[in-house]
Amino acid sequence: MLKTEKILTYLGVLPFFLLTVLMSYQTEAQYIFAFLYLVYGGFITSFLAGSHWKRAIVNKDGALQVLCMVPTILGVFLIMFGMVFNPSWLLPMLMILFVWLYRLDTKLSGDMGTDYILLRRNVTVLICTLIIISFAFSYEF
Repeated sequence: MLKTEKILTYLGVLPFFLLTVLMSYQTEAQYIFAFLYLVYGGFITSFLAGSHWKRAIVNKDGALQVLCMVPTILGVFLIMFGMVFNPSWLLPMLMILFVWLYRLDTKLSGDMGTDYILLRRNVTVLICTLIIISFAFSYEF
């Protein structure tokens, strides 16, 4: 895999990292940062799911079309629910979406190669770790 692709992928994790740091230090604004987490995470999950739509449509695979569209729809609903409910409560659902998309990538990785899957695994673990940390900082036990 090209080094540029790896750099750009890890730069995509940077907003998650920054929001986690902000949530740990700015306790009075945690709801805002949690909502921004949902917005950015929703966009990223929609992008990742949309990358499989072409294969699903070309192959006329209805089940795969549903598997690819559900994360996008759930990402939109997460953002909408984040406007109504405490967005911190929805962070675990965002983590589930990222794991779901990683599993979808591993299932459909035939032409992508092992380098891509390893990169996706590393990024998914990193994002899920950041989400867990953010949830722990923002959730009132």
